[in-house]
Amino acid sequence: MKKSKLRLLASALVSLLLFASVLLGVAASAYVAPASALGMSGKLTEVGNIDLDEIRKQYLSDEVKEAERFSYEGDRWVIVELEGESLYDLYKKSQGYADFSAYCASEEAQAAKAALEQKHAAFRDELNAAGISYTYKYSYTTLTNGLALRVSAADGKALSLREGVSGVYFSERYAVPKVAVTNNANVYTTGIYNATGISYKGEGMVVAILDTGLDYTHEAFATMPTSPAWDKAEVARRMAAASLFYASAGVDDVYYNSKVPFAYDYADEDADVFPQYSSHGTHVAGIVAGKSGYVVNKDTGETFLGVAPEAQL
Repeated sequence: MKKSKLRLLASALVSLLLFASVLLGVAASAYVAPASALGMSGKLTEVGNIDLDEIRKQYLSDEVKEAERFSYEGDRWVIVELEGESLYDLYKKSQGYADFSAYCASEEAQAAKAALEQKHAAFRDELNAAGISYTYKYSYTTLTNGLALRVSAADGKALSLREGVSGVYFSERYAVPKVAVTNNANVYTTGIYNATGISYKGEGMVVAILDTGLDYTHEAFATMPTSPAWDKAEVARRMAAASLFYASAGVDDVYYNSKVPFAYDYADEDADVFPQYSSHGTHVAGIVAGKSGYVVNKDTGETFLGVAPEAQL
């Protein structure tokens, strides 16, 4: 059934339900208003019971829902939510822990996490045996019980119908704009870059930015901080201590310089953070911690200066 017909059918159902709700009110049966009140002649007519559940089954069928969900082309990343409790669900039932972080660090939570990951591995074995093709990326145990997989539309539908699966959620897909968009707004004259009179410069601080990438060669990041919080050894220590950091890169890859001690592309899983299509991340990083001699306001001679120019990124 084509999507246009499905939408038309859904619209008809909505109209029917709205009509039924007005006609019937709260009860499942009603009477037409007296003819005298309507300025018409005639007798009272009883409207029989309407089974709304049956209407839903007839018009809002699984066929409509499945056609909308599994109609994409190629492969897409999905989160497959499995039945069973996550660590957070277990934490809410636990006792003796100050907060969720304390629970996650406990032996009880680590044992529960290992058990969930074993179930995820068993689930993947079942998919292999069933001939469902997929690419595995992550296991989620903390806030939800599920896996991140890349599947085709057909295999995505097969996943949703498997026993033990409570939901399949698709990632959004966006096309790269074909037309370059320009912004003629002069934000520099608003004074947002003017940090004159502000004593705090971000000394000894590291700011994390999750965005579209960073042009680390830009002149705004060429001035090194005078009091850096992280050096290369500190970055290596933190990477080694981060049990949830699944990077296929070493400290030599992610450490650019004293200004940018750590940069990683979590989407492509590599240390190349140079932006491919958008300078938004570089712009944000410049507002946060950039500094250069570039004049941004010819009227005042104001040069480019971020809010915390001494901070690291």
